[in-house]
Amino acid sequence: MAITIKHVYNKKSTITLDLDTLAKADLRNIDLKDMDLQGFDLTGANLSGANLFGANLINCDISNANFENAKLCQTNMTNVKGRRVNFTNADLRQAYFYQANLSNCNFTDSNLELTHLDGCNLDCSMFTNANTINTRFNCWRSCRCSSYWREES
Repeated sequence: MAITIKHVYNKKSTITLDLDTLAKADLRNIDLKDMDLQGFDLTGANLSGANLFGANLINCDISNANFENAKLCQTNMTNVKGRRVNFTNADLRQAYFYQANLSNCNFTDSNLELTHLDGCNLDCSMFTNANTINTRFNCWRSCRCSSYWREES
């Protein structure tokens, strides 16, 4: 069985993957720029080095996924389930997280400049050396984070 992913802006543009599921899939360095992945199960998937610039990940389960060195700029992650996700050194500039469960995630050395984290669960997540310039943490008062921030001016 093949999985077809449509482009967010041009629904005629698609990518077809010869996979039964994206859970635990090896998608290293794949180009999914501006693709609509809404509702996909990406649990345990390896997306290290992937380009997901502008992708739609609304209602996805990304738990235990690896996004190390991935490009996630302007990605919409509304209502994602993302426990124990590795975002080490990921580029998350201007990404939008709304009511996302991001507990126990690793954001070490990631770039979160101008990122919105609204109503998210960030319990026990690590932000060691993360760039949080102008990052909007609307969940900040209710979450317990391992917070080692690098705010550059």
